[in-house]
Amino acid sequence: MNWKYFAVLALAVSLLFTMTEGVHSEKETSLNLELWKDEITVKSGEKLVMNMIVENTSLEIIHTEYIRSRVEYDTLGGVVVNKTSMEWEREIYPPEIFEGAHKSDLPLYTLPGTYIITIWIEYEGGKSEEVQLTLHYRNFYIYIVLACIINLVILYAKKVYSKKSTDL
Repeated sequence: MNWKYFAVLALAVSLLFTMTEGVHSEKETSLNLELWKDEITVKSGEKLVMNMIVENTSLEIIHTEYIRSRVEYDTLGGVVVNKTSMEWEREIYPPEIFEGAHKSDLPLYTLPGTYIITIWIEYEGGKSEEVQLTLHYRNFYIYIVLACIINLVILYAKKVYSKKSTDL
């Protein structure tokens, strides 16, 4: 007889735990952020285009404030650029889904390599889950500048060498 009560009590505790876990996870994911692509290759002169979908999965209106990002540069051993943000004040109603694209020009001095961009949206009472984008950047302008510098060094060395050989 005691085993039946123990089994019913264990079942009730596990159901209670499952229900509270479901409520907790629903609160964390009330705003879903998705990217159309997880990986992008951009060459110098092209725009970085990140296509996004933002969905309100809660039953309340969510007032968004910022789109924030963190950038990690892998080639130099994990250089991190923090606190990049863009104002994005919107009220997203419960069944709404926003689709859009964030377009930006990368500076000419951006080093070639692989960047991992982590994006999330901050809103009143929390933030969305973080989404990652891998950016492979190919910058030909830096190669041209490096070629010019190497050419100048070679010409200077040739001039110094020829001056020393005429002095002998």
